[in-house]
Amino acid sequence: MYVKEGFISKRMVEYETKTSETICLELSLRNKKWFIMFGYRPESISRDLFFEEINLTLSKAMDKYENVLFIGDLNIDLNVPLTDKKNFLKDLCDIFDFTNMVKDKTCFMSTQGSSIDVMLTNKPKSFYKTTPIETGLSDHHKLIITYLRSYISIKQKPINIIYRETKKINHEKFREDIKNLPLNEIERFPDTLTGFVTLFKSIVDRHAPIKKKTIRGNNKPFMNSELGNAIKQKSKLRNKHNRLKTRESYLDWQNIKKICKKLTLKAKKEHFEKKLSKRYYDKQRFLEQIETSFD
Repeated sequence: MYVKEGFISKRMVEYETKTSETICLELSLRNKKWFIMFGYRPESISRDLFFEEINLTLSKAMDKYENVLFIGDLNIDLNVPLTDKKNFLKDLCDIFDFTNMVKDKTCFMSTQGSSIDVMLTNKPKSFYKTTPIETGLSDHHKLIITYLRSYISIKQKPINIIYRETKKINHEKFREDIKNLPLNEIERFPDTLTGFVTLFKSIVDRHAPIKKKTIRGNNKPFMNSELGNAIKQKSKLRNKHNRLKTRESYLDWQNIKKICKKLTLKAKKEHFEKKLSKRYYDKQRFLEQIETSFD
């Protein structure tokens, strides 16, 4: 088991089993604590003993942790009917509300391959793109990789923004109205400052009216109208495909996904170049701009 340097983690020896081969870990990611258990069941260990110990450990862990992940080679081929005759794995998933994130074959000791490696979690929506890949490091097993969703993937409340519409200002008329400001009407107000501000604001409101708009709570700083419209179209085509399940709807959905990816890269580049052109000499502020541009 390897953990990248800088991550907050500690080995939980007190949760590890006496007979089965297991390693337990507490890992802190984005203000959340994960209990991760790695297990291996060789054929020399009976399924009864293995799952009895695993159940006891997971029961203790579920009392303390909200996020639990079990990764292991169980030597139980999920693709073969009745391979789990006593429903050890099925019962484990039912008891702890686990979902197996590994859907493809992972072991190729035989020509047809088998699915004996699992990644079980009670938070399946926290992971995506879980897939086995060939690395050349093993003669039999593929490497399983997965991605932990970022906290910004959680849908946040919309944000209401108040702004002035300045794109349609006629600068000549605006300057003319300012020159012709009726200063004689200032006497109607309690004091000179209040009168001037009120009259000046009335002209500004006429030429640059105040407007409101609502944006997504997790809107990216590089988001623009072109990319936003493409994302809306992608959502529509995704919902259409989920409803129709046809090849045509699937191809339409995949095509707009490619377009969104290209537009995202283009928007990020333009956003970064715009920030770079302002010459942020403060190092911390400059690094923040880079981070938000490529997040």
